[in-house]
Amino acid sequence: MLIETSQHVISCRPACQDAVGVFERLVSTVLVVANGAGGIEDGELAAGAVVTAIREAATSQAGPVDWVQVLRNIDQALGSGQSTACVVEVGADSLCGACVGDSRVGLLVGDAMIFPSDVQAQKPLLGSHVAVPMPFSTSWSGSLLILASHGFWKAMRLEPLLASIHNLAFPVYARTCAEMVPLPSGAVADDVNVICARRPVAKPVTRRISLIEDEQD
Repeated sequence: MLIETSQHVISCRPACQDAVGVFERLVSTVLVVANGAGGIEDGELAAGAVVTAIREAATSQAGPVDWVQVLRNIDQALGSGQSTACVVEVGADSLCGACVGDSRVGLLVGDAMIFPSDVQAQKPLLGSHVAVPMPFSTSWSGSLLILASHGFWKAMRLEPLLASIHNLAFPVYARTCAEMVPLPSGAVADDVNVICARRPVAKPVTRRISLIEDEQD
């Protein structure tokens, strides 16, 4: 397993307009977050269609995938609704991808977080037929990355997020991150969609040593 992931979704609507996907390739893993436009009809359908198209591209092609072109194709193919998209392909020591809109990926570097996907324009979105997907790439040491929709990033404060990184079990990290977002009333202002990923941490090998006393005649 190249990476391990955890994910969590909190919906503020009867029909969640966010969608996520994690797809294994031969030597990489593809992550995607799509956030359907809340003010446009069929946003949830558009987000789901984005993730389906990313899955098809990730699993049907053996070689490198041009994620900018994939998003361009999705932009033209969507028949109803509009959506953001941030797709990240994580390799052994690098990550690359493409994005449209305000979903984004944060990458832990030392004690800080950088945002390699912050090259995109927030509009126009996929489904407008004039979206402009932007590529991004960076090296990767195996540290934590967080791929999330705008509902997460607009409300998240980085200080408590970074403070929690080393104190939580990874399988529940995405859920804990998502639950940092709700307002004091307990409600959320937008759908929250989070995928966390990292290189698996090697567990220490433990050995059981049995001490058996020699029987004395």
